[in-house]
Amino acid sequence: VARLGCAGVAIAHCPTSNMRLGSGICRVRELRAAGCPVGLAVDGSASNDSSDLLAELRQCLLLHRVLGGASAMTVGEVLEMATLGGAACLGRDDIGALEPGRACDLALFDLDDPTYDRVGDRVAALLLCRPTRARSVVVGGRIIAL
Repeated sequence: VARLGCAGVAIAHCPTSNMRLGSGICRVRELRAAGCPVGLAVDGSASNDSSDLLAELRQCLLLHRVLGGASAMTVGEVLEMATLGGAACLGRDDIGALEPGRACDLALFDLDDPTYDRVGDRVAALLLCRPTRARSVVVGGRIIAL
């Protein structure tokens, strides 16, 4: 792990694919501590039928909590891996955050929907309460779905 960090290796963590193939569990904390950027990905259709990144965030959170308890992975860490972590893996500083000057694609969810009432933290609710569909989708600043 230390050699990977020293070499600047970027890691695409694909929890659903890893579980489906039985190929092991990414040592996210160790890799991040060693300096490796870690992003979340869905892998390919041969090992992940849905290619649903939001579901991948949920899988990542739950998988690492099974291994190390509730504090092993936070919702914030998972969201960071899916956004800034992915951008870092690609060597890009123009994506990954909602900031002026960065490109942005968004899926918007109605967190006032009763589906999300069971969890007080809005981001945690999005990951833990399984949304049915995005209310709106924005790609490159253009609304493409309502």
